[in-house]
Amino acid sequence: GDGNAPNRGRNASTVSLFFGSEQKSEFVTDACLCFQKVFGVMPKVTNHATKKMVVIRAESAAIAHVLGTWCYAEDGKRRLPEWAMKMNQPLTEALLQGLWRTDGTVVQTDDARFAGFTSSSPYLIDQVRTLLGRFGRRVRIQKRLHSNGKLSYSMYFSIAGNFLDYGG
Repeated sequence: GDGNAPNRGRNASTVSLFFGSEQKSEFVTDACLCFQKVFGVMPKVTNHATKKMVVIRAESAAIAHVLGTWCYAEDGKRRLPEWAMKMNQPLTEALLQGLWRTDGTVVQTDDARFAGFTSSSPYLIDQVRTLLGRFGRRVRIQKRLHSNGKLSYSMYFSIAGNFLDYGG
């Protein structure tokens, strides 16, 4: 999954979320319920014209303002709002599970489970590392320069039990 806050200008009140068609339908249902319960907006759900994705779009200046203010740094890179960094452990775990639904992966091998998370935002990746530290997870961040000149940041670590069980 992925999403974007609106661009400033022409579509300043359109918020879009994208989910791969292989992702569970309850992710889409959860996102729609969130739009409805928190903002009173009924989003439109469609299939992407050229990619195997489900697209959720909502027209709401309120949602656009909240996401734009809370979830983006001045340079346009994603970040978590300050209050998210101060949440209690159950809410922090729920937040991490949500983040893993979008930019994370959990892989099961015969004898171990591994988690990975990737972002183009150095702020977000550092915040995720900090949140994982609350659960005793120590991770290293790897920086990668892509052929298009853009950087991405990734982390991988082993997990046990039901940590990061998000239904994916």
